[in-house]
Amino acid sequence: MFDRSRRNSLSDSEFRAALETLDLTYSEAEFEEIFGYLSGVDEEGNGRVEFERYIRFLVAVFEDQTGPSQLQDSFMTVSNGKPFVTRSDFIAAGLNHEQSEALAFSMPKYGNSDDKLDYNKFVESLM
Repeated sequence: MFDRSRRNSLSDSEFRAALETLDLTYSEAEFEEIFGYLSGVDEEGNGRVEFERYIRFLVAVFEDQTGPSQLQDSFMTVSNGKPFVTRSDFIAAGLNHEQSEALAFSMPKYGNSDDKLDYNKFVESLM
């Protein structure tokens, strides 16, 4: 969804857009400090935040705030408002194939469909 280059990392503009969709807004100075701390330099000399560092950052930010309702909201965002998610939704959200498959494996099916995953039941099972 945000990793337009499909390099499993985010440029500064992609990183900013990803944060803004989560209602995480920072001043320019704060953003530059965060991006500078998290990013590494790619082959072209551009700063990019690797997916793992992005996830660790989000965990740190939401560590004390994340609960079932926030997880449900995240799945709803990834699914574009559908009552289910698909592996394609996970890929579009920036997960790689292995991550998508691991998450899909742990989720119940939505109805009788092998392609649709029930995130509501999944979140309920975590409570």
